[in-house]
Amino acid sequence: MFDEIERFKNKTIQYDNTVFNWDNRLGIELELITYILSLFDKNKKLSKLVWYHLTEFDFDFVMCRNENAAGNMFKYLSDKNIEIEIIGTGSDFVEPLPVNKWGFVPKITSFNYATFIAYKNHFHYHNSVIRDYLIKVNNTFLIDNCGLRPDVTEYKHYFTSLNNKPHPHRIQTMDLLAKYDLIDSNAISWHSYDIPLQHTDFQIWKPKMLRLSDDYQYPFSCNNIPNEYLDSFAQLITETSMSCFYISEKTLLPLMIGKPFIACNIQGFHKILKRLGFELYDEIFDYSFDVESDQEKRFDMAIQNFVELSKIPKKDLKHLYNKVRDKLFFNRTKTLAIPTDINSYPDEIKEAIYYQIKNNLPLLPFVDSDIKL
Repeated sequence: MFDEIERFKNKTIQYDNTVFNWDNRLGIELELITYILSLFDKNKKLSKLVWYHLTEFDFDFVMCRNENAAGNMFKYLSDKNIEIEIIGTGSDFVEPLPVNKWGFVPKITSFNYATFIAYKNHFHYHNSVIRDYLIKVNNTFLIDNCGLRPDVTEYKHYFTSLNNKPHPHRIQTMDLLAKYDLIDSNAISWHSYDIPLQHTDFQIWKPKMLRLSDDYQYPFSCNNIPNEYLDSFAQLITETSMSCFYISEKTLLPLMIGKPFIACNIQGFHKILKRLGFELYDEIFDYSFDVESDQEKRFDMAIQNFVELSKIPKKDLKHLYNKVRDKLFFNRTKTLAIPTDINSYPDEIKEAIYYQIKNNLPLLPFVDSDIKL
């Protein structure tokens, strides 16, 4: 695969007099697009392209945040009257889709559970913290132990917040954490390498590299959960996108492990989680911030929860955890069940799964091998 990436890197292809530029986010993009276009040109009976994306990297690609080969491909097929449908995580969009600049609007089918399927095995099998502590005692070990590692008897931090790219909403969050003096005493990471360029973006915090024990080095290090994560009572999430409701591994992780959390994200983020069937932790957090339309005020109100939480002696946090234990267990059970439930998938994907099983074909690579029909 790496040979393929190098072969297409910084190059373009031309197909039927249309030029497609390389996109650094997906190494095999150009070859894949050539294959798709050739399928439609060879088989005139094909009338629809269903593009299914799972992760935030796919999200950037298919939503065409930058002009790339994906948008050109969609436009090329649309001009030939091919219907385009994009299925994947992302719903309740709060701004116009960037794909509109190509002059057409594809059908968007929201599949908020896509990330649950994509990341489940990563967290279970590619991380020593999760592997050693999560898959014990019938997968309830962490919840039974109040979310703590077995060698820790008391929380070291009130909360953790893991931040990589310096998106504006994360800069805003870090400023507010600095405003209330919550950075140094909690497990906060900040991985941006462009520190000098960001000084004008911050109003309060003086940015610096903040690393935890995972020694985060590159995007897929998200599978390496730092030890401080399990030393923290709760989590403050700064999700990937502020353009829509979007669940990445950032929200999936506390749901899967069993950790109380709130997110600095779009208005109504937690209301949508509730709509999807997850329990909120009202015994710990005041969710009134979730309905506030002004982003800065909403974030400030959210962080007030951690200001109040920090007034509680750390020795009493276990009692607070036990108040929401049943909710944590419910959310965790629901999270782990989603990838194996055929009814979690959109109709188009279910149709493909049934077809593969009926014809004794290998399942699509993203489909959980334990799926129940």
